[in-house]
Amino acid sequence: MEGGDSNRDEDEMRKLRKQTQAELEALKGLIQSSARLANPLARILDFLQEDIDAMTAEYVKFNAEGKRLNELLEKEKE
Repeated sequence: MEGGDSNRDEDEMRKLRKQTQAELEALKGLIQSSARLANPLARILDFLQEDIDAMTAEYVKFNAEGKRLNELLEKEKE
């Protein structure tokens, strides 16, 4: 009877090992996919930051120009 229990335990361990290996392979695939997607995403975020910086600089420039032109207009009205 004990020999049968031992074989069942070994079979269960083999099944568990196979299942664990399959889960690890699936996890490995997910990690690799995430890594492949992370690089392009990082580049997009870099470009986005550059665009925001450029738009901020343009806003500051045009805002200053608008103030200057408003002051000039007020002087001409006087």
